[in-house]
Amino acid sequence: MFRQKTIAIIAIIVFTMSATGCGVFSGKGEIDDAAKTLEQGNADLAIRKAKAWLNMNPRNIWAKRLLKKIEKQLVEEGRLAMEAEQYDAAVAKADLALKVNSNNPEALAIQADAKKYLRLQAAKKNLAADNPVAALRFIKEALKIDPDFQEAKDLLAEANQQVEEKIANLMGSAQELYDKGEFEKLRKLAQDILTIAPQNREVAGWLRKAQAAILERNKVINLELAKKFYDEGIYESAKKNAEKVLKVEPGNRDAKEIVENSNAEITKPKLKLVAFTKIKGMEIATIKMVKTGERFMVKEGDEFAEVFKVSAVDYDLKAAVVMYKKTGSQQTLTIGGQ
Repeated sequence: MFRQKTIAIIAIIVFTMSATGCGVFSGKGEIDDAAKTLEQGNADLAIRKAKAWLNMNPRNIWAKRLLKKIEKQLVEEGRLAMEAEQYDAAVAKADLALKVNSNNPEALAIQADAKKYLRLQAAKKNLAADNPVAALRFIKEALKIDPDFQEAKDLLAEANQQVEEKIANLMGSAQELYDKGEFEKLRKLAQDILTIAPQNREVAGWLRKAQAAILERNKVINLELAKKFYDEGIYESAKKNAEKVLKVEPGNRDAKEIVENSNAEITKPKLKLVAFTKIKGMEIATIKMVKTGERFMVKEGDEFAEVFKVSAVDYDLKAAVVMYKKTGSQQTLTIGGQ
């Protein structure tokens, strides 16, 4: 009988330890460490520590109790932050509380309220900075969170009025901005207005004109750069800028020619002058194709490899000038150089 009672008591103890997560496997020390982390003000780390242990032992009551404590504390801190109008802090507290319990109604309410007030603050700031378009966007976001948000509704009328004034000002200054070449300013203003007045045809027309002018100006700049780089022998950059021109104007002849000639120069066979000699008073240069190793003994006026022509040979200077027939470009070769 005594033995049976002893076995029963042991069974109850083992069952209790298993159910509660106590004993050597309870993780009490780790949970105490997580609680200390919370006391030091790092709720996020405390949550991660408690959850990590709970994942190892889902029935651990110490971890569950700590998470409940953290959740409650964060909700209270969020509420106090709201009362102090510290909306960023309120959002942060609510977000952490929701990491513990994503369905906490108080945390969800604090999060929504804080976010709508943050958007209201942003709207007021933009109105003060004469940016009613951005202000209107923030007001609409606030009303999306809370359609009955009276402060946002009150600000909406002011923002709409300023936007209408902005549109009127645009109509008065658009031509001036265009004539001054301030196309980016014109484009941004038109884009901003169209976000809240997408049906305004006059504004849409100015946007198209500004974009077309910007593309045309960029085309001219890129073509000038392409020509400059090509003349300097920087063929990769010449090609890149010419291709930008072709995106705007696919039929541009100058850009097409620069792309074609740049490709030809980039893939042009490399040459090396390896020897000089005189035969019956005639100056002869030996030119080597670097890639294939093929050699050509040439004099002034000769053509070789089907794409090169010798423009000049100077025995005394040990130099030869070679023209690339595909593009008309010339290069001077010297012994030991290219």
